[in-house]
Amino acid sequence: MYYVFFYEYPEILKFYQLYYPILIVDEYQDTNILNFMLVETLITPETRIILFGDPLQRIYGFLGAVPNIMSISKEKFNMELFKLKTNHRFENENMLLLDKNLRKHAKNLNNPSITEDAIIKCIASDDQQSEAKNILNKIKYLSGEGEKNCSTM
Repeated sequence: MYYVFFYEYPEILKFYQLYYPILIVDEYQDTNILNFMLVETLITPETRIILFGDPLQRIYGFLGAVPNIMSISKEKFNMELFKLKTNHRFENENMLLLDKNLRKHAKNLNNPSITEDAIIKCIASDDQQSEAKNILNKIKYLSGEGEKNCSTM
């Protein structure tokens, strides 16, 4: 294991600690215990750390992603938590509303405070070939190379 390696060869650990004065980890919500131990090993009192993650996007629980890793790390590394309030991923108002509703539901599973339904238009296909054709038509339409010729778009 790497942490045994680092402790058997502390000069190599020191090299990496100095080489990475800033640690930035994206998708941190999927961190497992081995990843966590590596991050913990590389951190010194001088290290600046930035951890990005969204607990609602945690998909690697089956691979051992640590539940509540953001809160654990906040306490362990004495970090400040910043919650982003604006979702820049979706330009579509209905997708933004869907995201907002999912988060409200996650906060209170028994009685979420959802006041408006999100209506999402979907492309439905009967088989893979039809799906591919619909996707190609949509790409052509969005790129200005074709007409909107699928009624389900």
